[in-house]
Amino acid sequence: MYWQKRKERGGKVYFSFAYHDPVLGRNVRLRRSEVPFGIETEEQADQFCRLKEAEHEAARLRIQRKLEWRNKFYDFSKLLEQFTVEIKKMAPNSWGNSLYYLEHYAFPFFLGEKQCNNLNNWSAFYDEFLEWLLTCKTSKGDRPIAYSTRNHVVSALNSFLVVMKRKGQVAEIEKCQKFPGHLLKMRTAEDVLSTQEAEAVHEKLKEISKDSADFFWVLLHTGMRLSEGLGLSLDDIYEGEVTHEVLRRLLKQRELNSFGYISLWSQLAESNHPRDGHKVLRKPLKGRRKIDPSSGRTIPILDKRAFNILVARFNDCSNQHSKKVFGDDPRDYLVFDGLTKGAFASHLRRAYEALCEKYRPKSAHCLRHTFATELAGMALGDTTLCKNVLGHKDEETTQRYVHLFEQINQKAKMQGQRKRGMRLVE
Repeated sequence: MYWQKRKERGGKVYFSFAYHDPVLGRNVRLRRSEVPFGIETEEQADQFCRLKEAEHEAARLRIQRKLEWRNKFYDFSKLLEQFTVEIKKMAPNSWGNSLYYLEHYAFPFFLGEKQCNNLNNWSAFYDEFLEWLLTCKTSKGDRPIAYSTRNHVVSALNSFLVVMKRKGQVAEIEKCQKFPGHLLKMRTAEDVLSTQEAEAVHEKLKEISKDSADFFWVLLHTGMRLSEGLGLSLDDIYEGEVTHEVLRRLLKQRELNSFGYISLWSQLAESNHPRDGHKVLRKPLKGRRKIDPSSGRTIPILDKRAFNILVARFNDCSNQHSKKVFGDDPRDYLVFDGLTKGAFASHLRRAYEALCEKYRPKSAHCLRHTFATELAGMALGDTTLCKNVLGHKDEETTQRYVHLFEQINQKAKMQGQRKRGMRLVE
């Protein structure tokens, strides 16, 4: 860990801290929100560095203890290699997460805590495993793992056992029961941007970066995930009426007119390093196994300003394409070329800081939640329309936004009643 003195635009000096991450193989700078207030001298900066180094060392030792099974159970290293081959086919987008959950949670419990080398006996410890997950800490050790993460760990364990059954490594499998779905952390009205907040954040972003301001507005009015929006290319944007027959009919039923639409087939493979030379690296959309039209989705552009932003950027990309800046493939011409996940997150954080805590800071994913909630209102609760546009795998996820829209409307109605008072019936 080391520190540097930096200057803000107004000339104020502050301390910036960074450390070397051995996993990433590069230096990582702490966010301003991760640095405590009141560090004004070099002695205080040195003391903070020593504190963080001690925390990182403690985290390293915890991870090392979790991975001790690697040196004790060599057969399981081979089984993990077999599983890796299969899970890459089963879940091309999230296979890395499954491996992480197995290596850092499932294996340390069954092989480390229980010293059980027999897969056939693991089901006897499921209840203890779920109890153990309730007390398990994150890799940094500063807080319990999220409720949703616990279920991801259980899913990874079940997938591993299914593959082992297929490979003949276990006679029968009994899947581990997940934690109840209704207890999962759900987004609330606090995660949705109001119209006033969206305009205020957008104005601040324009002062910081036009690219980020444009990207913010497009995400807010299309509901794309971050890596989907960053991967938007010259080949994805169309003017005119939606050509997807089912979606076009659903839009007409709700009297929703689109200025154009996005035909989305893929997303960036790496949101901070999108290119390998001229070629943009891509992967399938979330929940899809391949990149092709049958695995894509169509997103109508219902906001005029968002459409005009995309039109201007489309025309710029088209000029680049005519000059063959990145070759012939139109998918290698990114509409938001040069913008990365890290840069946008930094700009969004600075915009909220500039608003002087008027609004609670929100992540980029909250823009998707905002669009989903507003779409549920515009579609009058039509979950089929919302599910198609948002790309949800199940209707239950979509239904949450219908309830959220109703919750926000109910809250607004109550505020109005309290302000004017309720009327007597004559």
